[in-house]
Amino acid sequence: NLAFRKITKEVWKTAIDELKKFSARRELVDTMRREISFLERGVDPSVPLPEIISRIDRNLNEAIQEVTFTDENVETNLFATIDEDMEYIVDNFKEEDIGPEGPYPRLHKMYGSLFRPGNITFLVARAKVGKTTFALDYSIRTAMKNKIPIIHFDNGEMSAEELKFRICAALTNLPITFFERGTWGTIPSYKGESGDKLRARVKKILKEWRDCVQFHYYSIAGMSGEEVSNLLKRVYYTKIGRGNRCGLSLDYVKLDF
Repeated sequence: NLAFRKITKEVWKTAIDELKKFSARRELVDTMRREISFLERGVDPSVPLPEIISRIDRNLNEAIQEVTFTDENVETNLFATIDEDMEYIVDNFKEEDIGPEGPYPRLHKMYGSLFRPGNITFLVARAKVGKTTFALDYSIRTAMKNKIPIIHFDNGEMSAEELKFRICAALTNLPITFFERGTWGTIPSYKGESGDKLRARVKKILKEWRDCVQFHYYSIAGMSGEEVSNLLKRVYYTKIGRGNRCGLSLDYVKLDF
């Protein structure tokens, strides 16, 4: 209890962290009690269930944003206490989940995991330069390497079949047209590899990935932000399970500029 603890120079950071957690718990509990009271009083039967869920979800999210607000937008000299901050981490390090290691060593060395818990990674580039292909390849190879499932939301740009073609081409190093036209199963030979060996190789690769990777595809075309958020929660709890790790890939976010 902070009320009975002497706040010294050595423990002030720990005391602040503890106080923040206490305040956050109190605010969240109060919000949840208000929502429980709202439900217990009875809801107008004419109100659709998604609207009720959205209301509760919105209020809880607002409360979460309130308790996680920081002053990061205030100017600060990053080097003013950089040595002390790094020393503090050495002395007070706590093991945390920093996300699954990605398939590209140099990228991981520079940025860490693109599926870092609690973070959103945006991949921004001009049209037709390979954003979807890169995100798809990164997601499925991270899933295979770390044995975690992937939830993929597509904004109506590509069907499940089109993504399968791209996945097969990336995994087998064959032209995408081989899968779009079924050529991989009929061609006599390709780049010195006989048709029989090619077919056996493709079947082996696809079976190996099928048995090890879960890639849950959903089309979110035409959905509102709240509808996408609610869908994500349902998918997570039904397909992944509370507390289990997964990666989320969303293709794409449309901007107005």
